[in-house]
Amino acid sequence: MKLLKIKLLILILACFFSQAIASAPQNLLQITDTSVPSSVVPQRHSCLWNSVDFDFFMETMSESKDILKGKSAFVELDQNSHVMIVGDLHGDFISFLAIVNQFNKFIGTLPEKDRKKAHLIFLGDLVDRGPNSINIIRNIAQLIIENPENIIVLRGNHEWDSSLNERYGFKAECQAYYDAGKPDAPLYSLIEEFFQYLPICAKIGNCYLMHGFVPHHETKNEFILPKKIIGELKLPIDPRALSPTQRNFIEQVLWNDLHEGALRHKEGRFQGTFSFSESYVNDFFRKRGITIIRGHQIIAPEPDRNVFTIFSSYFNYQLEKFKENDGRISIKRYSTTPFFKTPIAYLATIAPQNKVTPIHLEEFELIEALDGISDYLNKREVERILQAFCCAQEKYKPSEEFLIFRHKIEEKTKVADSSPTEPVPTSSTDSE
Repeated sequence: MKLLKIKLLILILACFFSQAIASAPQNLLQITDTSVPSSVVPQRHSCLWNSVDFDFFMETMSESKDILKGKSAFVELDQNSHVMIVGDLHGDFISFLAIVNQFNKFIGTLPEKDRKKAHLIFLGDLVDRGPNSINIIRNIAQLIIENPENIIVLRGNHEWDSSLNERYGFKAECQAYYDAGKPDAPLYSLIEEFFQYLPICAKIGNCYLMHGFVPHHETKNEFILPKKIIGELKLPIDPRALSPTQRNFIEQVLWNDLHEGALRHKEGRFQGTFSFSESYVNDFFRKRGITIIRGHQIIAPEPDRNVFTIFSSYFNYQLEKFKENDGRISIKRYSTTPFFKTPIAYLATIAPQNKVTPIHLEEFELIEALDGISDYLNKREVERILQAFCCAQEKYKPSEEFLIFRHKIEEKTKVADSSPTEPVPTSSTDSE
């Protein structure tokens, strides 16, 4: 009997230690080889470029919504958390893959005990403009399922206002991939519902993260920190169910802008929103010991800031406007900023003192990410991405490495035999 008890004890201990080892977060995103960006795609299902497995997509959306349902729209993290913050992606799946790969490398630098405190935070505007919004949404939803405590996805104005999706291409992308001929647009409707489960704002110590900017009470002429507005709201959030005051304040969080100049604030681009002077808000929040990290715009980083703006599409700024004409989708591209000039993410260490470190992606990292998924691409997708690379290089001399890679990928997919390329893009300053 005594021997049986000892055997049972050994068995229990063996089970315990095997589970402990299995649960140790060697890599929060389950990447077996962080040097291979293609493995960044969540393990449960391969990336789908040319079609949508709607049943699987629906299951993924449902699981991720179950995780988020009932949680606060205002996410508060431990001030000792290690966070990587990502700005607007706008359908740029290549940058998404490269950034997640960067996050995995970042996790590898942390002590084992700190890895559960590592968070990858997206500031919204995942969709529109770029050609691969669907892939970003599906993979982010899968990452939420696999790492619910470590992946935080905030809502941007393009996840709030469906008229933007109709204007800037996301709805047309859903039509092209699955919804064509389906009056109820099931894929588009499914993702629009998922957007309601995304929180609005996050806070780490005295650092606030959001898409647009801190709302402003015009009558009282003061900033209102987001916790006072949305701290009691639970997910999902349907804009139609909010009071006019709540809705206006949240829309300010998603839409408020910054501008150069002495004018403290002026009317914003969206009804009831504002644009604030960069110098004024930096001075205002510095005096109060508050740091703001936001997306929504492209603003060159400068030292001695308390307000940081991050935009994470490699093609800064590639707009792809999809317009339906006789069942076809015509694409116009615009490029206004040469790439590699602005950070693509920030590392933020809040305790013991606020420290925000910019991360720049090197060209080879994006080439690796593209090369790693090139087997999934059809001719049209490769053509779009290569054109976007070339547009971004208007003021940048392509490296020999990129030219070799381009030749390789064109040969691999025989892009030369595909349809003619679109006209050369013109510049635009539109940045909704």
